Amino acid sequence: MLKIRVLNKSGLAEEAVKREVLENCLRENMHRLIDDAERSIAGFSEKKQFFLGMARLAGRMKEPDAAMALWEKLEELETVGRGDGELLTRPEGKPIRDDGISSHSREARTEIIRDSWREVIANIKNGSYRTRYKVGDRFLLALPDEKDGFIEMQIAGFGIDICSGISSRQGSKSAVTLVSVDCLSRARAMGSYKGWQDSDLRRWLMRELWPALPEELREGIKPVVKKTYPENMRIPHIETTEDRLWLLSADELMPGGQCYPLFKDGKNRLKGKKGEPPMSWWLRSYTNFGFCAIGSNGEEQCYRSPALNRCGVVFGFCL
Repeated sequence: MLKIRVLNKSGLAEEAVKREVLENCLRENMHRLIDDAERSIAGFSEKKQFFLGMARLAGRMKEPDAAMALWEKLEELETVGRGDGELLTRPEGKPIRDDGISSHSREARTEIIRDSWREVIANIKNGSYRTRYKVGDRFLLALPDEKDGFIEMQIAGFGIDICSGISSRQGSKSAVTLVSVDCLSRARAMGSYKGWQDSDLRRWLMRELWPALPEELREGIKPVVKKTYPENMRIPHIETTEDRLWLLSADELMPGGQCYPLFKDGKNRLKGKKGEPPMSWWLRSYTNFGFCAIGSNGEEQCYRSPALNRCGVVFGFCL
């Protein structure tokens, strides 16, 4: 039997076990770990505390399969309950029976798909994704620097973005476009006003965020052609870039443009950090005065000082 000690409020009783031992335990003994915890931890609250802590650790370790197994156990615990009306919640304080849906984007979220990124990419290659997935479906993406070690990505549309030809047949369309459900945990400045192509935030996405993605996902992401139509410019100019990771444009969000199906419902433009109220988040679109953003009310706005203003970061990619 595995020796188990209940995690403390900070996540891990460091004096009891070493991180390396826990990581090996998660990778090699997940089912035994869950079974032994069921037998050896008597109280509902103690079990909840244990599984929450282990789910957080699995997310930080980039072990999505282990994290999903632990979340499923938490959901099972919540269904049974402890008989005194206590509601089991995820780490950010949202009830599991509400499926982690925050109030600012409740309509946008449907269900979390349990497939790994390797399975998602395989389903795209064999064509089964057309019937298996739908707009609004969510997937867990392990990112160690984010709250609880992961974020959620959501399907925004199918067969919309044009592949650049770097890794696909030029002119063909990517199968699936995904966008982060929430803003990343750290707000950032767009950088000096030079347009999307030369922005500091675009460079950050590729230099810092890209290497943090799981390798199996990076291998499946398609570089696509992104056209940015400047808003209200005196001299119209369409900026064309080839991006693996990108920000949304106003044209992709607002009715009347090339709007992704997910955002035809304006409520889905309301985004904030995980578990927090809506906030302003950057677009790659810009005007004569500065870069555009979506405000906390879901409407487009403009920042005249993109090097100073810090807004939320919502990013996307294509498979």
